[in-house]
Amino acid sequence: KGRLILTDFKTSKWVAPSMFSQVAAYKLAYEEMYGEKIHKCAIIQCPREWNERNQGFGVYPVKTAPYKTIFLNTIKMSGRKLFAKSIKTGSLSMFLLIWKG
Repeated sequence: KGRLILTDFKTSKWVAPSMFSQVAAYKLAYEEMYGEKIHKCAIIQCPREWNERNQGFGVYPVKTAPYKTIFLNTIKMSGRKLFAKSIKTGSLSMFLLIWKG
């Protein structure tokens, strides 16, 4: 129904907690830059190699509110400035988050 869903594809063997903060940062950047609300976020894990020790393929919904707070507090404590640059190619968008300071 025209709702935006942000997905972050990960090829690592594990999904780490820091990856959820990264998705929250992408959501924040997109909403700030385009003024459009993202309805849902998810991490899609598709490791390069699958074996019994890694998690394999998975879809992890991301509730961004707590991770957004963590991300913004990290920026504030670092004393650095954050800039976002958008690159659009067809229907795909990429974001570069650039730290200065």
